[in-house]
Amino acid sequence: MAPPRSVADATRFTATGPHAFTRAPPTSGSSGGGGETPQQRVARLREAANRAKMDQVGMFDRIVDRGRVWADRAHKVVAIGLIGATDVDVMWMGREKMLIGLAWWWWWWW
Repeated sequence: MAPPRSVADATRFTATGPHAFTRAPPTSGSSGGGGETPQQRVARLREAANRAKMDQVGMFDRIVDRGRVWADRAHKVVAIGLIGATDVDVMWMGREKMLIGLAWWWWWWW
């Protein structure tokens, strides 16, 4: 008969923690499906964590966050509009200066 193994020998080559590819036995209260992939499980757990985090945020903070989104959009529209208006203005002024220069050159030449 073989001598009994020690605890260190018995657990030497076994897994030491849960992995994404291991499946826990389904319980009656679990929200995940029994055949979910690791990617689906990670997405489900992240969504649950985000929901738990958002439950701790107050109403004032939510209003401020939404206001920042709209302020960013308005800033983008105004900035692009000003850049576009400046480009159009430079093109028109450049054309007018060119015509004035041609007129001056034509008058000076004759």
